[in-house]
Amino acid sequence: MSNFDNIDVRPADLKILKNIQPTVGGIVNSGYVTSPEIASVYGMPAGDGAGVKIGILSFFGGFEQSDLELAFTDLRAAGLISSGTVAPTIKKVLLDGKTGLRSDDPYNGNANIENILDNYLVIDADVFFLKPIQFMVNEKPLFATGQEYHIPYFTHMNLLHNSFKKAVFESGICHHMLYNKNYINEIFNIVETFHNKPFWQAFILLVNEHRNHTSSASESGASEYELYFNYMLINHKDDILVRKLNWNNISDTMFQIGSYNLSNDYVSVCAWMG
Repeated sequence: MSNFDNIDVRPADLKILKNIQPTVGGIVNSGYVTSPEIASVYGMPAGDGAGVKIGILSFFGGFEQSDLELAFTDLRAAGLISSGTVAPTIKKVLLDGKTGLRSDDPYNGNANIENILDNYLVIDADVFFLKPIQFMVNEKPLFATGQEYHIPYFTHMNLLHNSFKKAVFESGICHHMLYNKNYINEIFNIVETFHNKPFWQAFILLVNEHRNHTSSASESGASEYELYFNYMLINHKDDILVRKLNWNNISDTMFQIGSYNLSNDYVSVCAWMG
């Protein structure tokens, strides 16, 4: 199953959404834009969904009812939903001995990829799509490329395992990536077998670039985009497609005044550009 062929991208609404000032109180105090605010931007019909039943297929992982209730409490406190709106009660239908808990996953808690399909799309939060974009064709993920070349990324990759190397001139850093859990699991197993520790521990402990700079420096020493992109090119090149997309990094000022190429497929509004 894939849901990436016709992802809904509406640039005008996204620009409005970017300018929403997150409401204070509870979870929204963290700066996240909440679902009622998103619904307002897109002009969704009024209503609270009362009487509507939905089903969610979750192949592993789980959720806590208390988390859902806490979210609704904070939304009520912030005035984003009416005082009488309560969290729905989720009825779990458990199969094959599953518990429905977050810890119920094949990675034994080392890396919990909660409630997602085999393919999952990661998009950097500063990306604004200007055109409809496909991310999968004939069950093959579509990869875009960039021109970045940051040596510490490849040093870190090689420390994770000596088979992890840069495969092509182009970079896999392009502000999004369509991952597959099975290939991620392959990478986890290679690293965990080699280092005899969970992947996340090895990944963090082998980041060394910050040691070459003062504590105030802003320096990056690892890239999961480069790791996955090059791993797939070396080990599963027949299972992916690489295509060219037109994109640019732009400043927030450029974005606000509309000073960017509208013929681009997308832009990334980078905080480091001012």
